[in-house]
Amino acid sequence: MRFQAPLSVAGTSLALSCTINRARADDACVKEDPVNKQPGHRARPGVSPAWHRLMLLEGAVTSLRSLREAFDCDDEASLEEFGNRCRAILMALGVDTDTRVEHGLARRLAALHSFLHGLLVQASRPSDLDDVLEIIEFQRDAWRDAVVLLRRHDAGTSSIEIEA
Repeated sequence: MRFQAPLSVAGTSLALSCTINRARADDACVKEDPVNKQPGHRARPGVSPAWHRLMLLEGAVTSLRSLREAFDCDDEASLEEFGNRCRAILMALGVDTDTRVEHGLARRLAALHSFLHGLLVQASRPSDLDDVLEIIEFQRDAWRDAVVLLRRHDAGTSSIEIEA
C-alpha cells in the first residue's frame, strides 16, 4: 500500500511518502529493542515498547466497540466491565509514553488520552463514544504505520521519501 501524509516536526512541514506491506506489520515490531527500553515499560518480556503501545491501542479499539454494543443492549454488567477496561487502557496509554525523545509530543499525547478518558467517563449513550473511537482508531493505524516505517528504515529497506 502506498500513502502520502503531511508531517510537521518542530515547525517544519514535511511531505512523507512511503510504501507499506501490511502483511509484515506484525513481524516488524515484535522484537524488543534492548538499547532503547522505554521507562515504565511493563509489557511481557520480549515485547518492544512500540509493540506494547500498539497492543494497548488495539485493546482500546476492541473494548470501545464492545462498550458501544453494551450501551445498545443496555447490559449493565458489560457496561461496567468494558467501561473499566477502556478507562484503564486510556490511563496506561497516557502514562506509558516515552518522554526522552520528544517531551512536548509525549505530553500532548498524555493530555489527549486524559481528555479521551474524560469523554469516556461522561458517555451516556453509544454516540458519545464515536469521537473517542475515531481518534483511537486513527492513532492505532498511524502508530502501526509509523512502527513499520521505522523498522524498515532501521533495517535499510525503507522506501521513505521526505521532502522539506
